[in-house]
Amino acid sequence: MTDTLTTDNTVASEPDFPMLVSLLRKEWSNFVDVITTSDEKLNTDGGAAALGRAAIEKLEPGVADNVSTTATNLLNGLTAEEKLAVVTLIRKALRTVDADVKAYVEANKTEAAELSDAETTSIREARKEAVGSANALRVAVKTSAPSWALVDGNLDNYFPEYTNLRGSSGPRKSAERLRGSFAWAIDGNPIDSDKIADVAKKIGVGPTDLKIALKEYMTEMGREFDFASPPEQFEFLFTSGNKEDPDGHVDYRITAVKRDSDTDEADGAEADDEVYSEPTDNADLFADDDD
Repeated sequence: MTDTLTTDNTVASEPDFPMLVSLLRKEWSNFVDVITTSDEKLNTDGGAAALGRAAIEKLEPGVADNVSTTATNLLNGLTAEEKLAVVTLIRKALRTVDADVKAYVEANKTEAAELSDAETTSIREARKEAVGSANALRVAVKTSAPSWALVDGNLDNYFPEYTNLRGSSGPRKSAERLRGSFAWAIDGNPIDSDKIADVAKKIGVGPTDLKIALKEYMTEMGREFDFASPPEQFEFLFTSGNKEDPDGHVDYRITAVKRDSDTDEADGAEADDEVYSEPTDNADLFADDDD
């Protein structure tokens, strides 16, 4: 048996695949490599997932497999309700180390590269084709080797289904401009700039993504946010990564207080619409693509 890295950054022991499944697995892995490489180029996970994969590779031999096996054994044979209880307890335990993990990601992540619209479109199209091909092979495994695929969760464990990124693969949409000059802080740490674009750059995302997240957060809180006439102070939560994965996301608490010397200037200049990163698919990894 060999070890393989799964899509949720855990390591699972691979079984001795039937010959046909083994051939399909190799071809499927090639498409998964394209998906993974595309996501890293687009910096869709803010660096957290890439750092997680690298950290797993640095573990002592057998440690990753040990952790994965232990977690799997905890869940084997449990009812759905019992699984929920175990998962909830594990997530509760993981929150005790959240600050350390977040600090490590902050200190080691690579700032998102600026991509042109043409580059972004090309990468997303390549990823979309790879997703279609990988999922087609998943179906091929299910139909050609059902006696293997439908046992012990083999299909989902070794041929997990991938989804396309949310949103259009074309040029990015612009967001409303935020009027006013603000003193910004991320998790209580002041930012030496009054532009929301610099706040976005600090956490490795695009300013448009940050403003969309701001509006969505306020809407979820039952409030409408007026970019043309914003409140004197406000705060919101920005999540980079997969919200459903305790180890695969980072939460940023962003606060803003209007400066006394505010001249009611719009945030930005051209920099506000620059592309610092692709809209994170981890904001909702499983949302349907609207291409």
